[in-house]
Amino acid sequence: MLSAGGYAQRYGFKHYDRNSGLLDEGVHALLQDRTGFLWIGTENGLYRYDGQRFRGFSVADGLPAAEVHAIHQSEDGTLWAATPRGLARLRGERFETVDISPGTGANAVGSDSFGRLYVALSKGLLVLSLPVGGAGKPISILYRVPELKTQTVRSIAVSATGSVWYTCGTGLCRLENGRAVLADGQGVPEDMWYSVLFDHEENLWARSREKLIELPKGESRFLRRDAGLPPAYSGKLQVGQDGQLWVPTSRGLARRIADGWEIIGKSRGLPVSSVTCALEDREGSMWIGMWGGGVARWLGYPYWDQWSETEGLSSESIWGISRDAAGVLWAIHDAGVSRFDETSGRWRDLRLRGLPAGVTAGMAWAPMGLCGWHRAAPPYTPICAGVWPRHTGKKPVSILTGRAPLLWTTRIVFGRARPTVCISP
Repeated sequence: MLSAGGYAQRYGFKHYDRNSGLLDEGVHALLQDRTGFLWIGTENGLYRYDGQRFRGFSVADGLPAAEVHAIHQSEDGTLWAATPRGLARLRGERFETVDISPGTGANAVGSDSFGRLYVALSKGLLVLSLPVGGAGKPISILYRVPELKTQTVRSIAVSATGSVWYTCGTGLCRLENGRAVLADGQGVPEDMWYSVLFDHEENLWARSREKLIELPKGESRFLRRDAGLPPAYSGKLQVGQDGQLWVPTSRGLARRIADGWEIIGKSRGLPVSSVTCALEDREGSMWIGMWGGGVARWLGYPYWDQWSETEGLSSESIWGISRDAAGVLWAIHDAGVSRFDETSGRWRDLRLRGLPAGVTAGMAWAPMGLCGWHRAAPPYTPICAGVWPRHTGKKPVSILTGRAPLLWTTRIVFGRARPTVCISP
């Protein structure tokens, strides 16, 4: 079930593109290194963002090719870049190529806590044991599955306990007892799988263009999890700090919710809907990579929501916001008063007889309901529970509420004038 249409909350994003210094907007990969830098792999260059500016790396800086498919940082802190023409590691401010024979191009790269490096090749999975200190020729083993027509590896997943799974041709494979084993008879449909991932609970996830499957920890068969999920042309699965699964799609970034999928795409604030990757950094900020749209940082995630005219507000110039005793959210703005409908996720204007639409710049809660003052034009008019009491014609300064011994009262205080009191039994 796709639930985004029922609650079309619009979010705020900061967009990074050519005007920000990110000269290529076709994003393949995102990574935050241990120093805190954000790395962005694109169709034409690798970029490092320090919070203020982007620094680009290209073939002139040692990369085997300008296009960067994947970025990885291994246990020893080395930064790796996988390109169509080879694998490279960062040394200072330059990259150096690492021998991945018999392969020529690298699609993805991963590592484990034992210092082994896993490289996705078109000819299979290459495992490198690097010399201590990085000097000398690495020891390599190429894993292939004889029964497969094509050996292309596109993605690698290494669990915290050392389990290794990877995409292989039109199936999924794992390393077991020193050999590559096809996940045959485990519920894996034949498809072009391009992303595989372990979550925090060590459940295994795999994604193709139209399918999403999960192998729960301790189980032997994969389960379909893609009901209502939009398709994708490419992209990398991601798990947030709280265990939230994020799935790039052609309609936006998808996250699992109780009744289906929430899709964050162009209609929800992203510059474009074609999402390729996502990253939650150590500070809790969510970064989203897009194909042809650069990178967007989700402002306020996960603590803030944002509403605009798209969600039904008659004006985006907000003067105040408050909840009533029943928990209903109200807002006052340049066009009057609005009430938030939790069911539809939209704002509804308050319509009362005699209440004009105009700037409403103050409100307070009295026992008989909402009190506010309306200032579309002088004279400034106080409003209490939909009743229009007498007014002084002066600009209001504040609204006070209290309880008299016999009557509930609301006092609206005006500048340079005696208070006007609105009384309701």
